[in-house]
Amino acid sequence: MNGTLENCEKFNKEEKDPEYEEFRCRSLRVNGEVRDGVCQCKPNWKGPICNEYHGCEEGQSLYGSVCTNNVCQHGGSLAVGKKLIECICPVPWDGRNCERLACWRKTDHGAEKRFRNAGDKCVCSNYYKGESCDEIISCLNGGTLDGSRCKCPDNFGGEICEKKCPKGMVTCSTCSLQVFGSILVTLMYFLFSR
Repeated sequence: MNGTLENCEKFNKEEKDPEYEEFRCRSLRVNGEVRDGVCQCKPNWKGPICNEYHGCEEGQSLYGSVCTNNVCQHGGSLAVGKKLIECICPVPWDGRNCERLACWRKTDHGAEKRFRNAGDKCVCSNYYKGESCDEIISCLNGGTLDGSRCKCPDNFGGEICEKKCPKGMVTCSTCSLQVFGSILVTLMYFLFSR
């Protein structure tokens, strides 16, 4: 309804459910209380989850008993999580309060080595260049650059030869096929053994 995890059916009822109102104040509000049978923000608190204190300056929240900068840093926003009130962090920030630079969040799974942290910004790692750090400029583990791709030595694979193949596997493709084959055999056994 208003940016929180409300049970819409119960939220929209004209007659409020006392049990749901108690749950709402206890679980979905930072500073809520039940008054006249309805979950409301405590005095001097506002916002969809009662997390904004009226007495603090713009851009600040009450933390403990002191007005401080909002808990969520770097443009993060407060939201109701699975168990707690938490910060939703914009890429590339991470951490409970969006305080930690996490450049790996800028890439797809498996390409985490493209960026590295440099103070308060992300830059390309030593093996990449370009605006999106997607151009390979060198390889790991004795790999050689062949055009825009790494040619990996035996026992290594991956985009920049960063992955060591399992024992007994010589090349990346054999390694990948062997792992995929093992998963497929396991899945087929599980499906047909019942």
